[in-house]
Amino acid sequence: MTTIMAKNAAETLRLVIYLHDMRAAFLGQSLGLAPHKVSVATIAVGLDKAFELDFLDDAEPSCCTCRVALIAPDRMHHLRASERMFFLYLDPLSSDYVGLDAALIARLDATADQTATAILAAAASHSDAEGFLYAVSRIFDLPDPPRTDQRISRTLRAIDAAPQEFVSVDKAAAFACMSVSRFQHIFRDVTGTTFRRYRLWKRMTIVAHHLAAQASLTDAATEAGFSSSSHLSTAFKDMFGIRPSDLAGHSVDLRAG
Repeated sequence: MTTIMAKNAAETLRLVIYLHDMRAAFLGQSLGLAPHKVSVATIAVGLDKAFELDFLDDAEPSCCTCRVALIAPDRMHHLRASERMFFLYLDPLSSDYVGLDAALIARLDATADQTATAILAAAASHSDAEGFLYAVSRIFDLPDPPRTDQRISRTLRAIDAAPQEFVSVDKAAAFACMSVSRFQHIFRDVTGTTFRRYRLWKRMTIVAHHLAAQASLTDAATEAGFSSSSHLSTAFKDMFGIRPSDLAGHSVDLRAG
């Protein structure tokens, strides 16, 4: 009995982060998230039970209790859950987000037990990020369309490779051979977020890689281009609702590729 309890406790503390191409995912125990907003659209699934979701950026804040929800890019929200959660961060360059309508999310919510079972089965079947994220994309009927606007796509790939190199929107616009105003307009239209917020998102993936490799918070901050570990900590909480230090005591398994 003691062995089983210890095993269950270890599984509870295990967090898995998947990164591949432009999609990412989190699977693990809820971490007591503070209000935050993510730069890309997010699908949230309560794997064991319903969660509460408050949207805080409307004139009249809205609240719901559900098992499956779609959160638009840059929406301030507060998600409260007590057990395991799954978050799928969508590809901002595809039609992932626009292809998910309210009716589909409602159907997935109505069959939440089957949805959760399918996600966990995909995690058990695929140890690699690419295989898992592909399997999950099929659960949500996510499309794989051709990229739109090659100038933006090329710039996004360059930012992905070295976000610390693009310190201003002026440099990104120049790379895309566009005026700043035109670049900002098309960038937001294509990705659903701003250049600054997208660059922050990619810097956070660098942080995730370094923290998973047991790097110090200071080293992770430096590698991702933050001025200090405290600057990183604040930005991390604004993006994900927790500070990097809140992950202490959890086994974080980062799978990228």
